[in-house]
Amino acid sequence: VKRNWVTPRGVEVEGGPWLVNRVIRVYWDAEAQWFEAKVVRYDSSVRAVDAHGNQGPVHELEYEDGEFSENLETAKWQYDLSEGAPVLKIRSGKGSKDKARRGPGSGADLPGWDKECDKLLGRLMRQEKAWPFLEPVDPEALHLPDYFNIIQTPMDLTTVKAGLDGGRYTNPGHLLDDIALTFHNALSYNPETDMVYKMARDLVPIFDSLCSGSSLLRQVQRTELPAIPRQTALKPAEQPLSPKKESAKGEGGRKEKEQLKEQLKEVAEPKKSGKPEEIRSHKKKEVKEEKEE
Repeated sequence: VKRNWVTPRGVEVEGGPWLVNRVIRVYWDAEAQWFEAKVVRYDSSVRAVDAHGNQGPVHELEYEDGEFSENLETAKWQYDLSEGAPVLKIRSGKGSKDKARRGPGSGADLPGWDKECDKLLGRLMRQEKAWPFLEPVDPEALHLPDYFNIIQTPMDLTTVKAGLDGGRYTNPGHLLDDIALTFHNALSYNPETDMVYKMARDLVPIFDSLCSGSSLLRQVQRTELPAIPRQTALKPAEQPLSPKKESAKGEGGRKEKEQLKEQLKEVAEPKKSGKPEEIRSHKKKEVKEEKEE
């Protein structure tokens, strides 16, 4: 079964009765992988306790090898958008976590915002450099075991499009934030010398230009994302090397280069003795002798 996994946002993070009989997947840090499960029950009691000892509303999950209880607010999880958009009760008041997205500037009251966002998405997805951002990142296929440790909320343009078509977004501010998050993730994880980093960097001003070029969307107030960290996920001193990481991080700063060289010494084949200059002169001498013969 092909699933369209979506990371919950806003009040979706809490889960709720809308998840019962739906399939979700939970990321277990200890195993460093996702596990699919079916939500069979929901206990809304704030006094409920899950299998980890976390107190609050609990979801009973049915895995292949048995049942397990989770307080989803404390877990890293995703739901399948192909099963339908979540049906949420919109809360209001001081304690509402979704209040900021529904307040002034969210664009929820702008007529036709969904069609305008669909037009913007289409133009953005047709950009020559947009292809790395059209599908969710697959850390296993790309040999990025630390991806979910660095990127807490994965996002991609196809997931945004599916959310728009499925009625997941209640205002354009939320949608535009998710598009921005797609590029922010790429800039946060990849080193500046990486091709994906450069493509994301080039698409950001195009996205901004499309927003400002729309008389409707330029009225929408977007959420300011955290500053891009200077240290990327590629840390040779801490992470196992993959071919992609060796080539990308080798072009980093001086300190990172030295760390990478030390690791490469451990896995590289034994080198010839002597200084580089001596080896080169020795090779020249051998060539000269062969010509004289």
